[in-house]
Amino acid sequence: MNTKTIYRGMVFFFCLTLILCGGACRDMNDNYSPLSGQWDELFGNVEALNAHALQSSVEISKVAINDYDISGSTLPIASFEKTRWENVTAKNTNFGNLIVRDSVIVGTSFYESIIVTAVFENVIFEDVNFVGATLSNVKFINCKLFNTRVRNMKPSKVEIIDSQTMNSPFFESTIDLKIVNSKIEDSNCMGLGLGSSINIEKSSLSYVNFDDSNLTSFTATDSELKKTKVQDCNIGKVVLTNSTLDISFADSSIEKVRISETQSELLGFVDTNVNDMSISFCKKGSDISLTGLKFNNLQIANCNHVDFMIPEGVGKDFIVSNTILKMARFRAMAVDYLLLDNVEFTGETNFDDAKAKKSEVRNIKRGPGATVTAQGSNIKFY
Repeated sequence: MNTKTIYRGMVFFFCLTLILCGGACRDMNDNYSPLSGQWDELFGNVEALNAHALQSSVEISKVAINDYDISGSTLPIASFEKTRWENVTAKNTNFGNLIVRDSVIVGTSFYESIIVTAVFENVIFEDVNFVGATLSNVKFINCKLFNTRVRNMKPSKVEIIDSQTMNSPFFESTIDLKIVNSKIEDSNCMGLGLGSSINIEKSSLSYVNFDDSNLTSFTATDSELKKTKVQDCNIGKVVLTNSTLDISFADSSIEKVRISETQSELLGFVDTNVNDMSISFCKKGSDISLTGLKFNNLQIANCNHVDFMIPEGVGKDFIVSNTILKMARFRAMAVDYLLLDNVEFTGETNFDDAKAKKSEVRNIKRGPGATVTAQGSNIKFY
């Protein structure tokens, strides 16, 4: 495929995206008249709006809400259906029991607002500002978030379900974030605060950056993580299950790692400190890089034809069992105890200068053409 063909394909995809998005916007907002009557008066007078909201819920539908400033208002119960928000300022606003459905929100600011128990369903966000806000028990369902700034949030709990986000960073926030059946692209989520957690289920992440974060947990199940970075982090627990991975945890400090049934283009823990790590049932062709890993307990089990690198790794107990290693680098590794049990080497394997205070080697096999070198090592194979 030549460059011109690729370029034409990119242009077609971009135009198609604009058409589909524009169509969705028109479907939800055709023939919507501006806010008028009582609501126009209330949205133009925050004191009056607050007084009304204390007496009854705010329920608005099928209107365009444009160019209002409701900063400092308090809406304990509010519902907006089939609405379009444009250039609305809602700074330091308190929303409770909020429902927004079948709507479009453009160029609107919720700066340092508090939103508690809210559902955004089938909503398109574009150039929306949640900087400094608190989102507590907030769900985005079947939403699209484009260029939405979700930064410096106070402790928040958010679920993104059946949704798509692009260039919508959760930068330097403290957040319990759950992502389900969604697509997250090109987002900077660096610097998440102490107590934050990430839970990914049946979702796709590409070019998402969680570097320099303090996480209670990072989990991914039945998901695809492409060009994902979780580097220079402090993490309590990492659990990756039945997922396709291209992810780096380089230079991080992690208490516990559990990885199983994954296919990895790159699974990287370079120069990482891990107390307890287990990698099992990795699929054929996976690439695992633990270069410079420091650990107390490391177990590799039931992995099939994987490339495995742990040169200059330093640790206590290291066990490899029931595993086929295609290419392996153990060069200059230093451990207290090494067990290799029922391991087959099928490519180039290097144990040069590897040291173990105690080692047990059982049921070792070498495939056709496989080589094993161990110059300067005290580990004996035969």
